[in-house]
Amino acid sequence: MQKPDKQELSFVGLDGNDFMQKWYEPLQPISEGWVNVGDNILITSKTGGGKTRCCLNYAIHSATGKDFGNLKFAKPIPSYYLDAEMRPVSMQNKVRGFMPMFEQTDLSKFHYMNLTEVKATVDFCQDHHRANFITDLVQLGIEQVFMDNFFSLFSSIRSWNDPNEFLEHIFPFIKKLREAKI
Repeated sequence: MQKPDKQELSFVGLDGNDFMQKWYEPLQPISEGWVNVGDNILITSKTGGGKTRCCLNYAIHSATGKDFGNLKFAKPIPSYYLDAEMRPVSMQNKVRGFMPMFEQTDLSKFHYMNLTEVKATVDFCQDHHRANFITDLVQLGIEQVFMDNFFSLFSSIRSWNDPNEFLEHIFPFIKKLREAKI
């Protein structure tokens, strides 16, 4: 549990005129009308609902700069797919199934890691795991990350209904990804 912050906070907000005059960095779209740099999207459905297929397909399309349905990409977007669930051969077969669309396509901006091949248990509740992950993403030049089976990556969370768990573990991770422009 996070220790209470002893620093005094002021909650005096901007008045409406000041708020409207303040300059904020504009959102940078990854794909117009879909997602911006720093956005976080959680895709849910029942088992077998197509979450993995959709996200993997989107990741490959965006990494190669190829349109995905109505989503248009101005350039290839370096993408990282962290898989915490499927067998690597299953994912490889899924990608091979998409390959007719990608004949003669460079996949070097698409990065894939399967945690079932790693001996250690990854727990993004641990600061060093989050920090190492983000450092590696930055070094690879990754601009978007896909985390398949997100909940299993935060194995120390005892209750997903507890807002303190979110504030202690998930929110700092989101902030660090945004700071890194991922």
